[in-house]
This record gives sequence, structure tokens and C-alpha cells, in this order.
Amino acid sequence: QLARSLDLSLIKNVIFSFNLTRYLFLKAMGAKVPYKLVCSLGISFVDYPLIEIGSNTNLNESVMISAHTSVGNKVLLKKVTIGSNVYVGFSCTIGAGTKIENNCWIGPYNRFLMERLPQGNVLEAFEWERGNPDKKHNKTLKEKKENT
Repeated sequence: QLARSLDLSLIKNVIFSFNLTRYLFLKAMGAKVPYKLVCSLGISFVDYPLIEIGSNTNLNESVMISAHTSVGNKVLLKKVTIGSNVYVGFSCTIGAGTKIENNCWIGPYNRFLMERLPQGNVLEAFEWERGNPDKKHNKTLKEKKENT
């Protein structure tokens, strides 16, 4: 409830404006985050103790990370892991049970739920929603560099 009430006030803007206060708040809430997490003011975390984020990760505006979801009349609660050197574009949703490995670049408007994104993948906007519908566009960073 503390985190939800913080979202409604301007205090969140102050806390998330500085590395130290953002880090201390996220750690106090139970999240496993690096000191130099790069994120916008408009991110949303739910279930802090089940969120783990690696170093050099960048979370853009309107990114939501939640470790729970409703399945029928049950609530599924699973850890969310985001590796190091990951870029998450704006308005992405990362849901329960998701594991994003190191060195991934995720474009805007992608959604993950109980999925694994292997190391070094690059996703364009809207490319992934409950499984990648078009695997041929899911290229690794190395393949992208070779094609340019």
C-alpha cells in the first residue's frame, strides 16, 4: 500500500529523481536492484521482493513490472528477473515468471508473461506479446550488427 500511495503523490518524483533515494526506496521495498539503475519517473513496480534487475539496465517511461497475475480465480505469483545491460522501451509490461537475460534490447509496447527472452535478443515495437508471433524478426544484437 505504501508504494501505491507513493504513486499518487509527488513524492515519488523526488525519490526517483536521485540514484541514492531511488536505490534506498527500492531496496527498502525488497527489490534486488543495482545502485545505478537507469529509469524514468513513470515506471511501476508491483511485488518488489520478487523483482531482480541487473546492472546497466535502462527502464523507460510507463514500464510496468509485476510478479503476479490472475489466472481464472487464482493468483499466480512468480519471480521476475531482468539481466544486465538490458534496455526496456516505453510502455512495456513485464509480468510474472518472466526472465530477460543479459544484453537484450526491447522496443516499446512489448508484453511478457511467464516467458524467457534469451541473451542478446533485439525486439522491435509490438513484436512480443505472449510469445513471439514472428520468430524470424527476433534477431540477436550480433546479427543486427552484421546486417548493417
